[in-house]
Amino acid sequence: MAMQRVNLVFCGLKTRVVPVRIEGGMFTSGIIDRELKPGESLLGVIEKFKGNLMPAKADRILRAQIALAIEHPETIEVPGMKIRVMRYELTDRQFGQVVPAGEITGQDADKLIKRINQPTGAALTYLSDKDQARYIEDMERKTGVKYRPLTEEELDNLPIEVKNQLIGENYFRVMTKTGNLVLRHLLLGNRGISYPGSRDYNVVARLVVGR
Repeated sequence: MAMQRVNLVFCGLKTRVVPVRIEGGMFTSGIIDRELKPGESLLGVIEKFKGNLMPAKADRILRAQIALAIEHPETIEVPGMKIRVMRYELTDRQFGQVVPAGEITGQDADKLIKRINQPTGAALTYLSDKDQARYIEDMERKTGVKYRPLTEEELDNLPIEVKNQLIGENYFRVMTKTGNLVLRHLLLGNRGISYPGSRDYNVVARLVVGR
């Protein structure tokens, strides 16, 4: 399995090359050589080193290195809209690389935590509006890439050649003109109600990047 390389710079020490195997959950370096504990995020482990980084370069270096360890969802450019839409639904692995399982609370939190701690690369269901907002916030903070929900107007006006490339069978949240989140489906035309904080077995995240 391929290893990603992440450089960490420590005060008074030379740059160390830290190999990271994302899928296998293994984090190895001269400082850590163990399996990640249940509920422990790879990015959380990396961020713990921030206090030892040289202050002048810490934030810039850390953000760049964390970004290397994050799997970005595949997106498709939408002609005429200046946005890129996620081709697949957000996966348990992608979410877990960004949001620590130990910080998830609320209704059915145990179901979401179990999926994150035992990722398979499948679409992450049981995702609440707050979980989605947290992912968006943390992705921007850690990688500089800003995601957001599709608007309902954008979804209804996606070119057929783009819509035919989108894959997924679950509901996802879109933003209405009044600023409310509602549930929509790629194949079904009806709206579903997005209850704040609720986690459902058939609701996922499908986001966009752009304007």
